[in-house]
Amino acid sequence: MRWLLTWGCSAALLAAIPASAQPVAAPAQCGPTAVGTSPVAVTFPAAGTTGPPSPTQYLTVVNPSSTATLWISSTTTAAVNGAGSIPLQTNGSTGATWTALLGVPPPQTLSIVASAPGTPFTCNYR
Repeated sequence: MRWLLTWGCSAALLAAIPASAQPVAAPAQCGPTAVGTSPVAVTFPAAGTTGPPSPTQYLTVVNPSSTATLWISSTTTAAVNGAGSIPLQTNGSTGATWTALLGVPPPQTLSIVASAPGTPFTCNYR
């Protein structure tokens, strides 16, 4: 570590700092906040909010519904029970959460659809 500090290698120095010690920016909200049975594109940031134009660190979608299922896709238009769509199913009392894999760049686009009209969801990114 002393050698890294002596030679001033900033990239190596940053890599030497544990990720838990590095500052993390507050999450930005993506939108919309509800979806129906027609797929929609998730927007970065949500209308009326501020944030980066796309996720660079993480992306999380939460289905708080106790009855409806959401399907999301970063590779195609999301479809109920569709190929390439990931279900966020409820367990009857609480919702479900999807987070892009840590250590992998989050998707720059996301499509979402629900099994019932007006299904709420939350979406955060940074």
